[in-house]
Amino acid sequence: MYARGASFICLYSILTGIGFGGMIVLMPNLLGAYFGRTHYSRIVGWITPLITLACAASPVIAGFLYDITGKYFLSFLLAAALIFTGAILILLSRPPQLPATSKAPGSYCSCV
Repeated sequence: MYARGASFICLYSILTGIGFGGMIVLMPNLLGAYFGRTHYSRIVGWITPLITLACAASPVIAGFLYDITGKYFLSFLLAAALIFTGAILILLSRPPQLPATSKAPGSYCSCV
């Protein structure tokens, strides 16, 4: 895959910036909205190393698949399948049900 001109490089840069910039802003907001802020730091603490490991392993796996097949097609196919699966799982997921408590909504005082 070769860029056919400066316009392709600019387009790639813009789309990559939007993608990564959107992920950096969107992920914390979605985690907080979906799971609440009570266990936010614990959830991020578990997710971040997994994302880092996946990002570190992806080029190695893509290179291995290229060495086997001589093409990047299988790497792109695998990436597309994982992205599609993740998107479907996100669309099908529902927020966890909060346990019923005896406190009134918005009440932070446990003294009653």
